[in-house]
Amino acid sequence: MDQLSQEDRPRIHPTGSKSHLIEDEFISQRAWSPLQLFVAKVGIVAGAILLVVFVTFAYLTAAIDTRLEAFRGGPAFWVTVEQRLHKMADEPDMPAEKKEAILKSLRKLSAKYRPYIDALNGH
Repeated sequence: MDQLSQEDRPRIHPTGSKSHLIEDEFISQRAWSPLQLFVAKVGIVAGAILLVVFVTFAYLTAAIDTRLEAFRGGPAFWVTVEQRLHKMADEPDMPAEKKEAILKSLRKLSAKYRPYIDALNGH
């Protein structure tokens, strides 16, 4: 009987059990070619870029969706308006001096732009 070289013999599991033969097909000592290594690296980088783009897109979509919720029509719009109205009604009133300053500024703006508004209305 001819003897098998060390490489040709089936390898036996370190526990010595013959039922756990490790075949040479699963243990590859062969190094990757430069092309295979390049393709693997490109795949890893492309996968990482796609993952980052996907996560960023999902985050931005959720953030934009929550910001634009008040601008939607229908029930979502009116619920937001009602909530903000209640919030504003419960806030403390501003000082009288500040109110008067705001009213004074509004009267100035009204007087300044009244001729243009009257012209647009046909008066």
